[in-house]
Amino acid sequence: MSNTLDALSKDIARIASKAHPSVVAIHGRRVAPSSGILWNGEGTVITAAHTLESDDSFELTEAGGARKNATLVGRDPGTNVAVLRVTDLDKPAPDWTDTSRLEAGHLAVVVAPHRAGLVAVNVVDEEWTTRSGGRLDRYIEIDPKRFRGFSGSLLLDCNGQALGMNTTGLARRKPLTVPTETLRRVVDNLIEHGEVRRGFLGITTSPVRLPSTVESQDVGLLILSVQPESPAAAAGLFLGDVVLGIESEIVQSPIALLTYLTEERIGKNVDMRILRAGEEKTVSVLLGKRK
Repeated sequence: MSNTLDALSKDIARIASKAHPSVVAIHGRRVAPSSGILWNGEGTVITAAHTLESDDSFELTEAGGARKNATLVGRDPGTNVAVLRVTDLDKPAPDWTDTSRLEAGHLAVVVAPHRAGLVAVNVVDEEWTTRSGGRLDRYIEIDPKRFRGFSGSLLLDCNGQALGMNTTGLARRKPLTVPTETLRRVVDNLIEHGEVRRGFLGITTSPVRLPSTVESQDVGLLILSVQPESPAAAAGLFLGDVVLGIESEIVQSPIALLTYLTEERIGKNVDMRILRAGEEKTVSVLLGKRK
């Protein structure tokens, strides 16, 4: 047993030592620095968006102690990803891999500046939509071993390949990992557009029990407010209407509604099924872009 533990200990140390040049400390808030990860060899760094208190330039400290200036390329609160640009950063990026083989119970390594540790993957689930409408390709929850600088740190598998970026900014008190698949999509959008574009209706909703006359489902979304001059207002949606679905899909929660407001639907008409005064109707809404 002692030989096995010794071998494991040496493997963790080796993985962490190789990865440490790929992580940096981000000085983007008044309290302790967060972590950041080199995305590529071109001076692109990713970090957790909630740890940046402004949109100004920032400083980061790379492995070895050198301080560099960084500018914000863009941030996406929905997935809690921010992209920074550093002009003279020449450290190596980690070897990114997808998470398709990751399962609950697997061991992984968390690496932050001057820190590393072995964790267990607690939960691995299917695609997940955050409360802000961001889409994670997989829901990955790891051991609740949080520390200062945890957000923005790197998660590695036991082969030393990068699985994603850790954060506490998506679910309260839950350390989650934004998987590589999501990072690739979000980082590309932030570099190209400075944002991740999402659809916009302009309504606030709350789940409500439906009357027995609606046979297709038990719960709909009661419209509590409609923003003036929004796509919903232009389509004639009113306070008190109940959203039943979009296109052929049933919608029973505000988060489920957000999953249909995807970038590819922006600028297109979508059919919303609603219940108004006890009568089911279909309303065509020209989907806008969230600002």
